[in-house]
Amino acid sequence: KEKKNNHECEKMGGACKYQNTHGCVILPGECKSRKKHCCRV
Repeated sequence: KEKKNNHECEKMGGACKYQNTHGCVILPGECKSRKKHCCRV
C-alpha cells in the first residue's frame, strides 16, 4: 500500500528524497513523506 503514494513521482521518472538532498531537481509528483520531495533521478 505505501508504494502507491510514491507512484506518481516514480511515473514521472523521479524518486522521493529529503528536501536537503544535494542537486535535487524537484518534480511535481507526490511523495508519501511530507519531508521529501520528488527529485529527478
